[in-house]
Amino acid sequence: MAGLRIIMIALLSCLWAVPSAALNLSQAENRLLEYGEVRYFFDDQGLTAEQVMAAVDTLDWQQASSALLTPPRSRHPAWILLDIHNDTEDAAFRLLELRWTNLREVVFYQYDSTHGELIELRAGLQYGPEVRYRHEASISFPLIVEKGETTQVLLKVFTSYNYLLPIYLWDERGYDEFQLGHYSLYAFLFGIMAVMFFYNMALWLFTRDAMYLIYSSYLLSITFFVLASSGIGEHLLWGNYLWFRLHAYGMAAMISFVTASLFLRYFLKLPKKGGWPLHLNNILLVYWGAVLLLYLTGTEPEVLKTELMSLVSTLCSLITGVYLALRGSRSALIFSAAWSSVILGTVIYILMLRGVLPFNGFTQYVQLFGFVLEIVLLSFALAERINQERRLRENAQNDLLLVQQAHSRDLEQRVNERTEELERATRELQSANRELQVLSVTDALTGLHNRRYFDDVLNQEIYRSHRLNQRLAMLLVDIDHFKQFNDDHGHLVGDQCLVSVARTMKEVFPREFDFVARYGGEEFAIILPGLDEQEAAAKAEELRARIADLSLRCGGSVLSVTASFGAVSLIADSNTAAKDVTDMADKALYCAKDDGRNCVRVFSPAVS
Repeated sequence: MAGLRIIMIALLSCLWAVPSAALNLSQAENRLLEYGEVRYFFDDQGLTAEQVMAAVDTLDWQQASSALLTPPRSRHPAWILLDIHNDTEDAAFRLLELRWTNLREVVFYQYDSTHGELIELRAGLQYGPEVRYRHEASISFPLIVEKGETTQVLLKVFTSYNYLLPIYLWDERGYDEFQLGHYSLYAFLFGIMAVMFFYNMALWLFTRDAMYLIYSSYLLSITFFVLASSGIGEHLLWGNYLWFRLHAYGMAAMISFVTASLFLRYFLKLPKKGGWPLHLNNILLVYWGAVLLLYLTGTEPEVLKTELMSLVSTLCSLITGVYLALRGSRSALIFSAAWSSVILGTVIYILMLRGVLPFNGFTQYVQLFGFVLEIVLLSFALAERINQERRLRENAQNDLLLVQQAHSRDLEQRVNERTEELERATRELQSANRELQVLSVTDALTGLHNRRYFDDVLNQEIYRSHRLNQRLAMLLVDIDHFKQFNDDHGHLVGDQCLVSVARTMKEVFPREFDFVARYGGEEFAIILPGLDEQEAAAKAEELRARIADLSLRCGGSVLSVTASFGAVSLIADSNTAAKDVTDMADKALYCAKDDGRNCVRVFSPAVS
């Protein structure tokens, strides 16, 4: 059977080796193949390579008019035919490169007349690095043509993205030199990205301004997109992960638009400005967020119309920036200039993907230079934003100084009157500050301390327990079935219930150093310095009984509630953290719930 197959391949190759216009190797040194040198057809019949070879003269081959095949997307694989003639003085070894890396499957076929067999090599996102001839960003195959021989190369290609097939023919040295320059260019870009990312992350850590965190996320998403679109990410990072190989490019593009929309939103302060720019930004955010989710669930990119919406999104963002710049925003002016560079690069890149523009070094790399220029200009924009805020602070300080000077002149004229007013204003300010301080640590509904203040006090009590070698007890209280209570009787009655329970807690724990706080929702936390397990459990039982005896009026009905308690008592050491204490109390609370609720449980090692 093996001998018969070789004979068949040899016979088929005789039929196959009838080139229409063979490409001479001497004229194709280290260059992109001209479109007229590439023939293709889309296979809707599921043909094998042998069947294509046998019917090569009867198939409906089309001559490529650009790097993008027609139609640009198809559910069927494309067969690519190349006629290559070695008109050099020696046997030739060349590398056939497919520069567009987001191809799901590429199968290379060449008949080896010396050994009488069909060479078959595979590459593409569907295959791991161990299958490829050379594991690198581009897809490449070895091509050996004997002196004076004409051979035909057959490529079977399938992708869920565009059928963009820029094909290069290289000698090995030229290819290696190109790869060095190719990777060096991307290394330069990634270096800029890394510097700007860490710089803005440092600014965020120092200023806590969310703007810098959002910009850092945008830089990260651009880096992700460039890694995915160039094939470098698949080469260096996620080559061993099939799902990531297949989805990284689409996912990176969508995440980039999400983070870009967020950056536009907060950098230009759209929530404060309102109007149609905010509504347009909301629409884009919802669209790209939904598209990302749909893509991750398996929806094809063509169905989502992402390329068209990419152009729409970039143009809408530019229109927003120009509109705000015309209204006097310096930040919007610099943003518009920065965004124009990346828009120009993106438009050229997308037009290249759609086949409107040719695939060449300029169209391949123009978006990268757009990103670099955008990053530089946005850095100026962020610096201008800082300067603007500093100017506003200085103006405010100058205004305050003028007011103070005016007040001084008034004081000279009406010393007694102004002194009295100042003292009154000072008293009111101090009173307001005290009220504000109380409000900042107080739960508005129950009047108890809030969760933030509870965390601070718990840390202080843990430190005191360790320093004085004194016991520290804590209770976690949860009103039983409170969600159902709310659903049955309404939130107003639920709020009344929370207020009544809080008032009862204050009555049961009147000591000055007992600390009662609303922990969250229907949960409360109580810190009891100096109590052991039995004392803490007794106080918890007292509170449980008091809560169970509460009578809550709802219309003409009298309602009641119960609560579950988790208690813990310990002597803290240097390793004790607040989370340790709350976790122990929480475990005891869950034991109380598991034991039927309306009871008290104390933490012990058996509970954990």
